[in-house]
Amino acid sequence: MTKSPYFAGFFDGEGCIQIVETRRQKRWISWSVTASCSQRDPRPLRLLMEQYGGHIHHHPKIKGSDRWIFVWQISGSKAVAAIADMLPFLIVKKEQAEVALEFWDRYHLKPGRHNRVTEDGHEARRGYSARLKVLKEEISA
Repeated sequence: MTKSPYFAGFFDGEGCIQIVETRRQKRWISWSVTASCSQRDPRPLRLLMEQYGGHIHHHPKIKGSDRWIFVWQISGSKAVAAIADMLPFLIVKKEQAEVALEFWDRYHLKPGRHNRVTEDGHEARRGYSARLKVLKEEISA
């Protein structure tokens, strides 16, 4: 029996999808899709990690607090696979997932392809990131 519906429900409430721009060596920019969830109880996060990969780290939520928050994080093609697997069951984050998957399909460089991206290309990618942020703000409002 698949656990995708459970993962999707958990991710809908606790998850985060991002399109991340990373500057490296001041000369080139890389782009990736990330997915993460945070929770005080690491057990659901371990299930996510077993199913999709990624890693779990922890940190105090509030300075001086003795309670830890655990964070599962995954990026790149593994994040895209996890998002795609949960997509049919997502409700709250469905549109965000669709934007992230569309971004990946359009801009992910396949192995062996190393094309220089123009500034217009980076602006187009930033547009996807901005669309994702707007969708998150709509949920928070």
